[in-house]
Amino acid sequence: MSILRNALFASFITLLSACAVMDARNEVRAGEGRVNQKQQDLADLESTHATLLAQSEQLNKDLAQREMNASELRRRLAELTRLNNETARATTQPEIVKQQQRQQELETVTEQVQALEQNTGMSEQEKRVKLAALKERTRKLLHLLLVG
Repeated sequence: MSILRNALFASFITLLSACAVMDARNEVRAGEGRVNQKQQDLADLESTHATLLAQSEQLNKDLAQREMNASELRRRLAELTRLNNETARATTQPEIVKQQQRQQELETVTEQVQALEQNTGMSEQEKRVKLAALKERTRKLLHLLLVG
């Protein structure tokens, strides 16, 4: 009787061990799946950031090298806003606040450019001066976006 009881006990322990090994293996697979997803998310984020960086650098060059009219500046700002929204996945409260401030700043500059486009009471010289100031503000924003 004691041999049978010992054999049953040993079988029971073996079965429990096998279950524990299966659970551990399932947890490892689930962890690998999460790691793979995070790696894919990171790759997507890096790709979007690279696009943002390239477009920001191009806009910065364009601002420095040539005259850019208000509608083109507004279009570029809209694209930067879209890319900033895709790139910035803030997780902590300070990051969220910083992202919201950048977003608000981009929207403010975009609104000012749009108002400049629609303003018919200003001379061309006044518009050029205001546009130059908006370009400089955009350069500073680009620096903030790229540096973080």
